Amino acid sequence: MTVSIRLDAKIATLNLLSLDLSLNLARPTWVAKGAVCRSNQRERSNQTQKRSDDVQRRTLEEDGSQGDHRGGSPGSPNLVSWRASLNANRRDAQRIGPCGPLGKGWESGSATIVRFTGVLVMAVLRRVGDPEGVYYPIREPIHVVGRNPESDLHLTANGVSRSHFQVRRVHDRYFLHDLHSRNKTLLNRQEIEPGIDCPLKDGDRIGVCDVELIFYERPPLNTQSAVVLIDTEADNQLQSLDATQHGGAVCSIVHPETKLKAVLEITRNLSSELKIDVVAPKVVDSLLKIFPQAERGFLVLIDPDDPKRERLVRKAFKYRQPPGRSLSNSLSSTTAEEPPMRLSRNVVNDVIANRKAVLLSDADRNLPTSESMVELKLRSIMCVPLITPSGEVLGIIQVDTTSRDPFRPEDLEVLAAVASQAAITIETANLSARQIQNEVLTSQLNAAADVQRLFLPTKTPDLPGHRFYSFYQANYRIGGDFYDFIQLDQDVIAVALGDVAGKGIAAAMVMAKYSGENRFLISTQRDPARALGELNRSFCQAGIEGKFITLSVCLYHLKERTLKFSSAGHFPLLVRRYDGRVEELGGHLRGLPIGVDEEAEYYVLETVLEPGDVVILYSDGITDARNLQDEAYDSHKNRRLVRRVGELGGNARDVGVGLLQDVREFMSGQLPFDDMTLVCFGPEVPPSTSLSASDLAGIAPADATRPKL
Repeated sequence: MTVSIRLDAKIATLNLLSLDLSLNLARPTWVAKGAVCRSNQRERSNQTQKRSDDVQRRTLEEDGSQGDHRGGSPGSPNLVSWRASLNANRRDAQRIGPCGPLGKGWESGSATIVRFTGVLVMAVLRRVGDPEGVYYPIREPIHVVGRNPESDLHLTANGVSRSHFQVRRVHDRYFLHDLHSRNKTLLNRQEIEPGIDCPLKDGDRIGVCDVELIFYERPPLNTQSAVVLIDTEADNQLQSLDATQHGGAVCSIVHPETKLKAVLEITRNLSSELKIDVVAPKVVDSLLKIFPQAERGFLVLIDPDDPKRERLVRKAFKYRQPPGRSLSNSLSSTTAEEPPMRLSRNVVNDVIANRKAVLLSDADRNLPTSESMVELKLRSIMCVPLITPSGEVLGIIQVDTTSRDPFRPEDLEVLAAVASQAAITIETANLSARQIQNEVLTSQLNAAADVQRLFLPTKTPDLPGHRFYSFYQANYRIGGDFYDFIQLDQDVIAVALGDVAGKGIAAAMVMAKYSGENRFLISTQRDPARALGELNRSFCQAGIEGKFITLSVCLYHLKERTLKFSSAGHFPLLVRRYDGRVEELGGHLRGLPIGVDEEAEYYVLETVLEPGDVVILYSDGITDARNLQDEAYDSHKNRRLVRRVGELGGNARDVGVGLLQDVREFMSGQLPFDDMTLVCFGPEVPPSTSLSASDLAGIAPADATRPKL
């Protein structure tokens, strides 16, 4: 008997809390930590040992580069402690050999067995009967299995060919390919044709003589969350039958009042909890009370980290008859020793894809799911999707039984009602969890912003006869812009402004390191070009991929009022002369940004500042500021920045404040496009001095203002 119920996506509405979900959080990837295990063979060579270490190290480097929320980045304490314990783990692993738990006729040969305790996005094979956590990674596009010791996975069982079969990876899909073996290869107990690629799905079983392997697209998170989907034909469509034609006159074995009471209990439980790991077991517990004939009940969610939405994660699993024990009415939770939960792929795919609840009984032998039911020894199944009011399918709830008392159509209606309420609660729990994560991240970003401000000057220099002004605003609370005032001695001060490529945390980390190194090099070199050259070599040798720094460095002598200037790919230096003229210095002699070429050369330009002149350094957050029409504040076609600087009078502070006000008016309330940094400085006009137009020519002769190389 098969019953299907179409579920309306708009089952119910819920006035959810207004949550700030503007930050798109990425769940951190866990670094796999494990030990290389091998057969305890006498002729293990140093070369083989080195290969084992290299493979394991490469695995950590490939996955560890993405970060580890426990601090598993390269060089971290976790990684160092793992390396330190590698030899100890290898000694422990030697117990797993040809005569150990792997059984006779089986050895790893040159293959690697890894015990995983984290999430590793890598397909693996697992031998039925192996200890928990033992997997055989498929690292290469062509993974050969056979009796040949040079195979990627070495099998010594009788009847295995030297090259028996291979697992082929094409883009993000995997295929099983029999290499014309003598005793054939089985896929889900069906013989495959030699030389033909057969698609592999998560949980598929590969048979080689007496050895059976299970293919996983990636190792299960742990036994608690392992879900194995079975069915030999994934493309079979579940057939739906009219419920009125099957068993309509049979009454449910549970009184309606009992079911209503249990449903109300579930509703109360769901309304009082906002944690999925707490809600899910309560739901399944109540379902097994509602349906006394049910022997298994579980709630499974689609893995939110799987872009294909194919991987399932178990959140709750209860059973009345634990494997190997007598039937009892007491409920038990799954434990680490229990095997992974097994489901029918056809049933799950149909329920999720078609958004409908299904009821199956062992009378439906003509259905494509009957083979799954026979293998699982089930007589009746109810499977219902978890659909939110917005129409998103979160997962499924399933109960099944091996008893002779099948589920009834009215039972399916009760389960569908429970699933509707559970989906709303799970969605609310997800929103609540995201809000908490956002609050934690916001708090961490605020703390990081406080730390980053320590790398920036706390105040501008206070030097007689000169005025300094600075402004800094990060786009994402923390950013990659930086500036600095470095007093080298009483008569010399260095001014620097840099911009690390990118935004956010990554740019801020680079800024934190190299702003300090820049200060040190300027202090020791006392030459802007040499300082940039040393900083560039240090950055290139560090091997930081995808990052570079544009940087301007000025060396200003207070008494002589001479300014030496070098640029590493940054904007030209603007000098607003006292008479309103604006000069751009360094546009034609800019060196390459820091980190592009280790052999890059940098040049020094020199000019003289007179009282009333103002030097302006700025980052691209100023020029790239956008208005409501998405136009940039300054561009090659519209030199608004240069024009506005020429229109502004007064000292360095007056120019800086006026320029920022003009930028804000241009943006009309728009958010900044990038980090915004502005530095202005220059000698002031003595208060008692009154200059006429004829005096200006004497103050700023042409020879003095012309840049010198």
